[in-house]
Amino acid sequence: MQLPKVGELKRPIDIYSLDTSPKDASDSTNNLTLKLHAWAKVEVIGGVNYWGSVQAGYDVTHRFIVRYMDGTRPQDLTHATKVLYEGVWYLVKRLTDMNDAHRFTALECEAQYGAS
Repeated sequence: MQLPKVGELKRPIDIYSLDTSPKDASDSTNNLTLKLHAWAKVEVIGGVNYWGSVQAGYDVTHRFIVRYMDGTRPQDLTHATKVLYEGVWYLVKRLTDMNDAHRFTALECEAQYGAS
C-alpha cells in the first residue's frame, strides 16, 4: 500500500470500542465507548478491490488511514471497533500496519448505513 502524503490526513473521525454485555438471561446490550479522535485519510473502496473483498467474505466499503500511535496500532484495536465519520457508522473488518513501517494504520471498514 502507498503511504499517505503530507496533508492527506485531513478528515476528522472518532474511533469507538464496541463492548457487548449481558442485559438479562436471554438478551445483551452493546456499549460504545469513545477511544479517540483522529485525523484520517478516507478512501472509498470500489471496483476490483470491493469485489475481491466480497469474495473473501469481507464487505469492505471504506478505508481510513490514521497515524500509527498508542491507541491506533492494530494491537490496540479489535474487530469490535467502530468508526464514526460524517454521521455514518463503519464496522472495522481488517486492521493493517501499512507496509509494516509503524507509521500508519489502515482500518478497512464496512459502512453501517442506518445503524449505530
